Amino acid sequence: METFKAINLRGRQGQPILISSVIPESTDQARSIASQMKVEEFIPEFRFDLYTMAESDTIRKYLEAFTEEGGHGIFTFRGKEESIGQLYTDALEFNNIVADFDISLKEMIPEKGRDRIIVSSHFDQYWELQGRIGQILSLKPGAVKVACPMTSPQLMEAGSFISGLNLSIPVSVIPMGEPSFLRLVSALAISDFVYTYHERPVAPGQFSTVKFRELLRSVNSTG
Repeated sequence: METFKAINLRGRQGQPILISSVIPESTDQARSIASQMKVEEFIPEFRFDLYTMAESDTIRKYLEAFTEEGGHGIFTFRGKEESIGQLYTDALEFNNIVADFDISLKEMIPEKGRDRIIVSSHFDQYWELQGRIGQILSLKPGAVKVACPMTSPQLMEAGSFISGLNLSIPVSVIPMGEPSFLRLVSALAISDFVYTYHERPVAPGQFSTVKFRELLRSVNSTG
């Protein structure tokens, strides 16, 4: 299976792919981000959480503006919209867009094109991690993303577990909350792709894309 023809999420050895979370605002913003990502080397994740099915035309116009400028990115929706499945279907009509499905939406994940699907799981207890990863892998996605609070020893344990799986697809492990430096540890030692923010954080402990890139360069130049 080819993983992400349009989007490469395979990183590692201290050089993860940087995902930059964006709160969509306008088609001008979409075009600007498409231009920026070519120079600054990040992949935007568009968080359409505040939108509804009634605004599906607005979402489509935003993605059209972005992809027409040659951009490729990730569509994410974490809201309670009843027609969420249709929102994802519409987003996947754009060849340069990958969709991030929370595992709670597994019944809505299309059978075809799963190499364009990230399946993610956010949970509160670290002890759930191994089981959650197993559930995600059973869905045969193009990439795995898990997020939960964890300590430094737990993060290292998670890294050893994932390494032992010898996965052929990209993985992102997100230590939620504080201490936020664990996100950097995950980026350097475990994750293929990591989440930052473009202008405003969408989760506690997130670094800006610019700051995170600086941290990675600093560590790699001294290591």
